[in-house]
Amino acid sequence: MLTAYIARWALCPTRPTKPSLSNLRSENRVDYPGNEPLVADRALLGITFLTVARVKRLVKFGLVGVSGVFVNLVVFEALFRLGAFPFSLANAAGIALSIFTNFLLNDAWTWGDRKKGARRRDWFARVGKYYISAAAAAGVQLAVAWAMNHYLLGPIQLDLPAALGGAGQSVDISPTLAVLSGIIVGMGINFLAGHLWAFRDIEDAAE
Repeated sequence: MLTAYIARWALCPTRPTKPSLSNLRSENRVDYPGNEPLVADRALLGITFLTVARVKRLVKFGLVGVSGVFVNLVVFEALFRLGAFPFSLANAAGIALSIFTNFLLNDAWTWGDRKKGARRRDWFARVGKYYISAAAAAGVQLAVAWAMNHYLLGPIQLDLPAALGGAGQSVDISPTLAVLSGIIVGMGINFLAGHLWAFRDIEDAAE
């Protein structure tokens, strides 16, 4: 009789089985806020690519770009207005100096969370990549500014306030607006090049 019972138990397709520990854990699991995606990885406005982390990086890049705009314009105005340098030369000098200040801030802050290598040659490699990408962006920036200044913008006179000693005087601001237009286009190109190449994480580059 015992043999027959064992045979029926072995052949029975609906015999009870002992639940595994993994099944018990999954059935009794409680979802806590920590199980949700990290805030930095959450998409904004339902757009997968538009994450919190990327928006924060873009804001940082924008702030660094504002500082670069300030450096660019100060150098341009000093050379063009006060030094009587040619338009293109004064603009190029402003771009050259702002590129380096932007690199320092972007490397330490905007993309400071990435593993980029701590050796001196790694730093110089990033400088080289940044200058290559910035040179391409600067070329576009110069072209846009030159075209705006010579073909798209006419003279735009701005009356100087009396408080600045400019009563009855005006200044043509079209060259300044042309430079700003070039800066905006150049910044967009520079961000993409920096994000995808110059400041790329070394772990992602190894894949």
